[in-house]
Amino acid sequence: MMEFDDSFDKTIKIEISKSIGRFAFKYGGTHNFAKQKCLFNLFHLKVPNSGYAKLNTNKVFDEIVVEMADKLSNADIDYEKEYLMSWETELPNLNVQAAEQFYQSNEPCWFVIYQILAFNSVYMTTVKYWEKSDPQISIVTTTL
Repeated sequence: MMEFDDSFDKTIKIEISKSIGRFAFKYGGTHNFAKQKCLFNLFHLKVPNSGYAKLNTNKVFDEIVVEMADKLSNADIDYEKEYLMSWETELPNLNVQAAEQFYQSNEPCWFVIYQILAFNSVYMTTVKYWEKSDPQISIVTTTL
């Protein structure tokens, strides 16, 4: 029985890692998480006192985001939800709990926390998505 549990645990962790790797390949690299940056800026512009750090970008990008925000302005849109959804991978039930941008060694990095419930375990996954390199993944399992 213990071997099955260990094997299942390893399988879940592998699937989480593969899903994050595919996401990083699709949105990172040459794309530099542009979709996520745009939604982060829209959220920050539209939600006063959002608690997120002020993101400074270049003047051209700031103007584009402000223009897009005016075009996309809609009281029915939950901008934070849209931003968090932009970090979803294709793995079902791998739920985004939080996502924040920061800089480490002058390199932009996105720190995202995921959670998935699988049978009697909760898998908390923290990821540092780098624009120019592979993501760093840490998975912690808690048994319920």
